[in-house]
Amino acid sequence: MKLTKTALLKKTPDLFDTPDNVYRQFQDYSEREKSELPSNLVLLYADYTYEDYSADAYVLGYDKEKKQFFEVHGSHCSCYGLEGQWDEEYYEDVKQLQAAIERRFSNRCKYSRYAYSSKEFQKWLES
Repeated sequence: MKLTKTALLKKTPDLFDTPDNVYRQFQDYSEREKSELPSNLVLLYADYTYEDYSADAYVLGYDKEKKQFFEVHGSHCSCYGLEGQWDEEYYEDVKQLQAAIERRFSNRCKYSRYAYSSKEFQKWLES
């Protein structure tokens, strides 16, 4: 799989909810309803996997101002949500992003809930 900036930005986003609602899931409860995804951010892919009273979320996006791709990772147990975990990890270029994604695929355990998530993400990248 060879990623390019142009190809990624042309893809139809695959998100577990609307862009604003994906962003809201990571905001504090008191701020959620009035939170909107900043206009400089474009969400390309977002998955949310819930199993055994815990969950994990992954977001891939692009910052139009910085002209960089970013990832956001979040997790929670049954007592809490994703609040307070929106923290973009930026990549200098697509090559760096591709290396991070390849590590994600190669380090997954086939018995983990991440395996399904990674397979769906890989299908999206290859489509």
